[in-house]
Amino acid sequence: MSGYCVTYNTCLKKYLSFNYLSGMSFCDDLSRQEWSSSFHLGSFWGSNNGYWAFWPTDEEKNDTAHSGQNLYVYSFFQKNPGRRFRISLGQGETKPDLGFTSSSVWFFNENTPHQVITMDPGQMYGYTPFVESWDSIEARRTRQVGCLGAEVKYSGTWSDVTDPACYEGKARASAERRASVEFTFQGNDIYWRAVKGPGLGKADVFLDGVLQTTVDCWASLPSGYQFAFIKRGLSGKGPHTIKVVVKNEKNPRSAGTGS
Repeated sequence: MSGYCVTYNTCLKKYLSFNYLSGMSFCDDLSRQEWSSSFHLGSFWGSNNGYWAFWPTDEEKNDTAHSGQNLYVYSFFQKNPGRRFRISLGQGETKPDLGFTSSSVWFFNENTPHQVITMDPGQMYGYTPFVESWDSIEARRTRQVGCLGAEVKYSGTWSDVTDPACYEGKARASAERRASVEFTFQGNDIYWRAVKGPGLGKADVFLDGVLQTTVDCWASLPSGYQFAFIKRGLSGKGPHTIKVVVKNEKNPRSAGTGS
C-alpha cells in the first residue's frame, strides 16, 4: 500500500497522505506502507471535479515533502481558480468517517485508465515509475512483470481474468486452498500488486520461505491498482522468491474466498 500527496510531518512524526474527498491518513514507515484509515475532514480539497487536483505544503509554502504543526493544502484543477486550506494540528480525537473504499476507474476508451477516485491512498500510484521524483516509492527503478510472465510459476487451479483496469489487462484468480503463485527475482525490493474486489478472500505472502503477512483482498468495488505487499532493503541482490498462497478464507464482508 502507498500514500498519495505525502508529506513528512515533524509535529506528528508521521507521514501524512492527503486523499480525495478531503481525507487524511498516516503511517510511521514508508518502507512498510501501513497506512491508517482515511480520516474525513470535511468538504474541502478533492470534493468535486473543480478541486480534484491538490497538494500539501509547509507553512512557508515552499516545501511539498515536509510540514509542521501548521500546513496548507492547495487545490487546483485545469483553469479553475485555486483554493488554499490551512490545517493546524493540535490535541483532540479524529475518528475515521468514510474509511477505506475501493476506486472508481474512468476510461477514455476500454484500454486507457484515466483517473482513480478513492479514499484509499493505497490505490493512487500508476504502474510506471517516475525516475526523477523525491518520493522513494515512485523513484524506484522497477522491473515490472505481469501475471502471465514466463517466470511466474503457478501451482493449483487458477482462472484467467480479462479486465482493462489490471496491469496489461490481465489477472489470474484462485479460490483453491494452498494454490500458489511464485516469482524469483534479483534485487533488494519487491512490490506486489493484487486485484481486490467484493468476492475475494485472503492469501499468505512468503518471502524466501518465511511467512511475511496475510493479505485481505476484499474491497467493496473491484480494483487492480493496490500495492498488497512491499518489502524493501533485502540483503544482497538475491535471488529472492516471493510466494503467494491462497488461504480459502475471507473476512465477513466478502462474498468469496478467491485471491
